[in-house]
Amino acid sequence: MVDILTPAAFGASRNVVNTSATTPVPAGYLVTERIVRWVFVAASGTVGWVPGDPATHTVYTQTVAGPTLGPGASAPINFGPVPSLPCGLYQETLTVDAGNTVTETDEGDNVGRHFFFVPSTQNFVINVIPVQTSIVHTAGPTNTHLFRITAAGAPAWRYGHFSYVANEGSTAATIPPRNTPGGPGPQVIQMVVTPKTHTISRFGLEPTVTGKITVISQDGCIIKQESAKAFIEHDVR
Repeated sequence: MVDILTPAAFGASRNVVNTSATTPVPAGYLVTERIVRWVFVAASGTVGWVPGDPATHTVYTQTVAGPTLGPGASAPINFGPVPSLPCGLYQETLTVDAGNTVTETDEGDNVGRHFFFVPSTQNFVINVIPVQTSIVHTAGPTNTHLFRITAAGAPAWRYGHFSYVANEGSTAATIPPRNTPGGPGPQVIQMVVTPKTHTISRFGLEPTVTGKITVISQDGCIIKQESAKAFIEHDVR
């Protein structure tokens, strides 16, 4: 199970349990709380979260002395406050008696793990505004659509990528080019289509150009895409 937390500072309370029915546990053993941020990977064949290196991605650690536990008893241990964390997936690891000061019948049950996710507050909206969705093949470079990006909590974002698919040789680009920062005010991306001139379209009467933009929030946790389609009119004889 993964809990969803807010970006605000928080405290954590975890129970430690003495599973022995006959032997008490004396106070003084150490209990360590460690929180490590995971890393999102998007590559060919691999999309998802992988553990961050604890040496560089540990965002919080605290060690406290554990209380006396009678046979079969449990007790809460409080940690924190954990400071406000950026968006992402985190793994919390609780280690009891890492120094092996308590004699136990099972030394392998002293580690507990738990995941939580902090969502981004840097949201934004992309609206597609048609300008001239149908153009003749002799028109030259034409602004066919506008992508308007507005903040919905995001202080900034990056227009990261543009791609297009054309079924008869036309091309497309954007103004400004990809990899352009934007925000906090609205950002407008123009899609410009350069049609290819044909006397007769080899693909029937509906050649098209479809462009798609990708926008990423400043914290990297929100990725949105929007697309637009333009039709190219050819002379058919």
